[in-house]
Amino acid sequence: CYLGGMLAGKTPIGVVFDADRRTAIALSTTEEFWSRETEKVDIPGLTNIEDDYKAKQDFNGKANTAAIKAYNSSLENYPAAYYAYNYKTTGTNVGEWYLPALGELNTVYSNKDYMNYALSLVGKKDIPANYHWSSSEYSHWSFSNSDGSAWYLTFRDGFFNAKDKYSICYVRPVLAF
Repeated sequence: CYLGGMLAGKTPIGVVFDADRRTAIALSTTEEFWSRETEKVDIPGLTNIEDDYKAKQDFNGKANTAAIKAYNSSLENYPAAYYAYNYKTTGTNVGEWYLPALGELNTVYSNKDYMNYALSLVGKKDIPANYHWSSSEYSHWSFSNSDGSAWYLTFRDGFFNAKDKYSICYVRPVLAF
């Protein structure tokens, strides 16, 4: 789907949520841990963000997912990134979809009514109102580098905060086109 509707003769694979950045959300979702690591792990190359304003400015989901993959090439310990990275559709391949950054999730939330309407047009369910993982890693001054948390956003009310990575939230892959 695109902002004006569906393209005739095309199989929809996502819903555009930011035409300027040319990004779309997947038509389906799952629930996953961000990390299966029980120890607090700071992912090298992944920016640690403490400030909520800065976290909402993170639109680097593709680079964030690449950093997670560089740290753990099979993504076996990072199910949220694994699901997003391995998501594929007609016309897309493994590695093209990614775990969105908090800024990207916030943009999806800002267009939630449109997103849900577009999903309904292709026979899909609304975006669940619960917590959704971002690829944005949280840090706190009292810990060295990271406290083992990542940013999430809830689609019930747009509330966002950091949550222990060893928690389960929804994952909705994003595609840059």
